Amino acid sequence: MQLTAEQFNGIISSLRSDALAGRRGAPRVGLRLQVTVIPCAEQDVVEQTVWLRDLSISGMGFVHSQPFAEGSYLVARFHQDAGESIAVLVEVTRCKQVAATSYEIGTRIDRMVTRDELRG
Repeated sequence: MQLTAEQFNGIISSLRSDALAGRRGAPRVGLRLQVTVIPCAEQDVVEQTVWLRDLSISGMGFVHSQPFAEGSYLVARFHQDAGESIAVLVEVTRCKQVAATSYEIGTRIDRMVTRDELRG
């Protein structure tokens, strides 16, 4: 099951900015859904499916079989029922190998990406 744009917007709008303990800057919603990510690279750009683990107003965490370099950027696409999608530019802030072929990847949401930017 993939996270739809409506679900993304619903989750983000329902998050509250309550005071939190620890390093977290925003509350997170735990999820287990597939999301499409597109690395922002000059070559060998291939859409990949990752497992979204959590989502907040400032970032998202996911698990993937391959690492992404810290400081690199990805576009996360959230699909809508009508074939459209919402695209979000995220920066990889953490990538930790947790098993032989499993990486936990933390990202910070940079901004929404327009349809024109995706085409370009």
